[in-house]
Amino acid sequence: MFQRRRKVFFQILWTLLFSVMMVLVFTLSNSGRYFIQYINGPLGTETLQRVGNPQSSEGFRVKNYQDCIDLWSRHVALGNGVKLLKPGQAPGLSQISMNTWFEIGVESGVLGFSAFLFAVLASMMVALKRGWKTYLALFVIAAWLAHFSIRYNFSQTIPRLDYWLFFFLSIRLLIFPLVRSVESRQKES
Repeated sequence: MFQRRRKVFFQILWTLLFSVMMVLVFTLSNSGRYFIQYINGPLGTETLQRVGNPQSSEGFRVKNYQDCIDLWSRHVALGNGVKLLKPGQAPGLSQISMNTWFEIGVESGVLGFSAFLFAVLASMMVALKRGWKTYLALFVIAAWLAHFSIRYNFSQTIPRLDYWLFFFLSIRLLIFPLVRSVESRQKES
């Protein structure tokens, strides 16, 4: 068991080292150095300066997060529901938040947020229990981490179909070996 984990650890370490080496090779060219300098400029210190300006993208997001927390605090348990697009129209899915997690919380409250989180985590645990021994599980876990941390923090509107296609496809990929073995046993019987 330890040998198998050790092998996976070294594969991850090798991948990280290879990635760093590729970035270093990329910086040897003039255009590569230009893009690396971009990290220190617009993506580094300049980003921190823009956080305090509500007219900038970063400042607008911070202000939006504060507004969402204020709105959520009005109806913590059950949420506020969906916001009307325009007075007199049927309720629609207007964009309250720039963050999916806040949007779920503001619209459905702590109870709905907890139910959503439980459903997602339970689905993940069932899939991992059945497909954990595959190397594909590492890639799926990395995709889930990126999806639920980065993408959900920088996008809104939870009902997007691509979110759910990605999530359930990844679960299907983990469970597939089990389904295949069940199907082959049924054919043998």
